[in-house]
Amino acid sequence: MIQIVRDFEDISEFHWQGVKSDIFESINKKSKEYRGKNEEFFLKYLKNNYLKDDDNNLIKARPKKLTEISDLIFEETKNHFRDLLDFEFASPFEKFLKLIETDDKIQFVVDFLNQYDKKLLIDVTKLIGTKNGTTINSLLKIITGTTKRITKDDYSGSKLNDLLLKNKTEIDFTLDIQKLLGFSSYIGLSKSKRINKLNKDLEGNYIKKPSPNLGRYIYNKDVIDLMEKVFNYTKFTGEKGFKKSYGSYYQAYDLAKKLDVRVCPYCNMNYTKTVISDKTKISRPDFDHFLEKKRNPFFRLSFWNLIPSCKVCNSTLKNQKETALDTHLHPYLGGFSKDVIFKSSPKSVGNYEVNFDILPTMFGKGRERILGNIKMFKLRETYNDHDDIINEIMWKKVIYNHSFYNTISKEFKELFNSEEEYYRYAFGSYYEEGDFGKRPFAKMTKDLFDDDTFDELDLTELEKKIFGR
Repeated sequence: MIQIVRDFEDISEFHWQGVKSDIFESINKKSKEYRGKNEEFFLKYLKNNYLKDDDNNLIKARPKKLTEISDLIFEETKNHFRDLLDFEFASPFEKFLKLIETDDKIQFVVDFLNQYDKKLLIDVTKLIGTKNGTTINSLLKIITGTTKRITKDDYSGSKLNDLLLKNKTEIDFTLDIQKLLGFSSYIGLSKSKRINKLNKDLEGNYIKKPSPNLGRYIYNKDVIDLMEKVFNYTKFTGEKGFKKSYGSYYQAYDLAKKLDVRVCPYCNMNYTKTVISDKTKISRPDFDHFLEKKRNPFFRLSFWNLIPSCKVCNSTLKNQKETALDTHLHPYLGGFSKDVIFKSSPKSVGNYEVNFDILPTMFGKGRERILGNIKMFKLRETYNDHDDIINEIMWKKVIYNHSFYNTISKEFKELFNSEEEYYRYAFGSYYEEGDFGKRPFAKMTKDLFDDDTFDELDLTELEKKIFGR
């Protein structure tokens, strides 16, 4: 994991100028389609508050500011645009708990389950307005997988409709709770046991140990679809892109070329060079959304949320997993640097493996972020799968050591200007941290070269193997 250092302010302004006219055009077009509806007011709200040239511009805002904007949008819109932003659940879970602070809310859930056990796993919203008994049976069978026939006495169309309309708010609330807890485990419990289990599950599973996989919050499908059309990442990376403002069909390539990230910052193993020849697109890095785009639909085109990376890290390992500033390293803000050192250990004569030595000075959130990246991108496993490269570095370390450099520099005084230059040609890599993004495995190579803690006896055996002594 290496840090990318660039003039981000200039590049983010370039990106903003490239996408803004297309974003505004999409907002205006969609506002006309939804004239007089929540969607129109919501789009205008975004444009007037978060797409101006200030610190709250969600295309240019830095990562910490993006998380603040995320919370602001959530808090400011959940009441005004509740029908549109019908969120499924929120994390931290304390926000959701405000919905169930009153005893009558919890009591309704328990009573509802006591009275209507058969509806426990039914998405009742699909039955609203349905009066035909055959249709009701068909829907119930699809939703529950049951083969039992539901009689009119159990669920007559009008009775069910009246029940759902009368208790719609509480039923929606029940369904939200159901998504979080999975109420199948509540079937067969007495009323008192259900209340105790409900309180215990909520407190034990979600207050003390909030699930990191829930994300900050999740919007409904309609919001995600709308944001996909306004902040159109597919168009940005596609054949027919943001031509009006970016000036070409190469906008994703243009941004990648500006950033000039040659090796994936997450793994520092795979090349991510941007290659364009005679206006032909050949290759470019993937763009990872650091704040996952389904959970954060407003940030699909945000500059600081687009991290050039290799396909393995972006699509195979990270995919739609959630990352956050508290749990993972953001490549524009930091890397392993001197806080994490590659250390070698012998598996057998001439064969080595590596591990990560996290310095004691890294604790708390700093250590958590480092471990978050190591785990998500499977760095221990993937690095040690390149054992041939590890072994070559260790062999070269024996051959091209400091003594050999002193000898050759005396014999050929004009051959190398410095030991760093000698290192580059001997190891095919760069020694300075600022250059780690130019070659794969640069961080590991430098750390192993500097490491003087391995076993001397093993080196003697290795020398015998290399030189046949």
